[in-house]
Amino acid sequence: MRRIFSIVLFVTFVFFSCKSTNLEQIEKKEVARPELLEQNPPQRPDWADSIPHSEENLYFVGLSNGIATEKEARSDAYQNVLNQVVKYYGELIKSQASETKSVKALTSDVIDPYIESEEMIQRYAQAYVHEILPENYYTEHWLIGDKDEWKCWVKCSVSKQKIQSEIENFAKNISERYSSLLPEKQKSKFNSTKSAIQAYLGVYEAVHKNPIYQAVAYVQTSAGKASLDEYALQQAKRIIQNINIKEIDCLKKVEQGSDFKAIVRLISKDYEKITGMGAKITLSQGGKVIASTLLGTDDKNNIEVLVKTEKLKYGDYSVLIQLYTDAYKELGEVYTSSSNINFSFGYIQAPVKIEYIKEKSAAQLSELGNEINTKIENLLQEKLTENEIPIKIADSSTSKSEFVLQIKSTELKTVKDAKKIRLTATLLFQKESITLAKSSEITADGLSKSGMAAEMAFQQISEQLKENESFYKNLLNVVGAKR
Repeated sequence: MRRIFSIVLFVTFVFFSCKSTNLEQIEKKEVARPELLEQNPPQRPDWADSIPHSEENLYFVGLSNGIATEKEARSDAYQNVLNQVVKYYGELIKSQASETKSVKALTSDVIDPYIESEEMIQRYAQAYVHEILPENYYTEHWLIGDKDEWKCWVKCSVSKQKIQSEIENFAKNISERYSSLLPEKQKSKFNSTKSAIQAYLGVYEAVHKNPIYQAVAYVQTSAGKASLDEYALQQAKRIIQNINIKEIDCLKKVEQGSDFKAIVRLISKDYEKITGMGAKITLSQGGKVIASTLLGTDDKNNIEVLVKTEKLKYGDYSVLIQLYTDAYKELGEVYTSSSNINFSFGYIQAPVKIEYIKEKSAAQLSELGNEINTKIENLLQEKLTENEIPIKIADSSTSKSEFVLQIKSTELKTVKDAKKIRLTATLLFQKESITLAKSSEITADGLSKSGMAAEMAFQQISEQLKENESFYKNLLNVVGAKR
């Protein structure tokens, strides 16, 4: 029984001892409650609890954390105001961008990191906060337990007009920094379309990659202020669109054995030298596209077009030339002027040439008259058509092919007062002065008292030319059949 009583007494002692200890700790905690030791100024200002509002001025109130020294508390409050000012500048920039619609979806998540890191904005904000006067501070000195703690409030005000003016100055400085790089500001540096386009796109990229610059950078035009990045992009595109086809040199008739060639001469309204430009060339027949390719310019602002005719069928063709470039990723595909050329392909165009060869005793062939060319042309065209040889008799000084009829005349001894002339003829088909086909030598005599001897002999020559099948067979083998 005594043992049980002793245990009860011990438990009771422990219980009251613990209760006493807890009460002492509670009392100590109550003693450690924060104690305001000092206020400066003595009376807490209204602005420390409620930020003032004004039509003319803008107010910022910064509050520090509880810090060990007054100096550190003032610095912390200062930094708080600085952060607020920077953020406010950002809000103004976002508002300006929204009003001018220069930047789409300019959210805080996008622009705030740029605003916080923008050196020029930081400088404006620091200059603003530095204007705070000493009476704009309010400090409290607290004792928390055995530790001193300082809290600081700082108030600053500035005219809203001044803030707006600083934002405008910021926009102006950014605009001047990048607009000075535009090609029209330094014309002597650029002498080609490509270099100028790249300069404009360089400005576009520099401005466009920073949403702050995107929002505020502008260029002054005759129509007013324009967003600098969009202006640079449009100017780059304008240079391309101002490149046009000046003229095209080509033959409209292309004969078998020759390729279609065209020289497309370009001109720019802006620059003497055209580089970085090309053309899309499309060959079609009867509305059906046969082939398409891309070609670039040479150092003479020309585009050389070549269409191989080796596998083309005879007929009429169209070549569409579209000036085009996709060399600049920011612009994508840009087309400018275009032109369409038509040409016919097939028959070899060959004029007829008569060469007279006179011997010592040869007589003048004036009695043959001017119709000899026409007679030979008609004769040859008839035989060419009959043998399906792809040659057409033409009056073309530009053709590289031709028929040459070489005639040698010999005046023989007269018989019973009649004039006697012997004609010897050879028919050649030549290309670039190289003989590809040659007839056998044909001889005919003409006898006449009335001065018709040469004409009679020529008539016989013509008949023999018609019957010279070996020549036309050889000619067909040389030039090939119609495709």
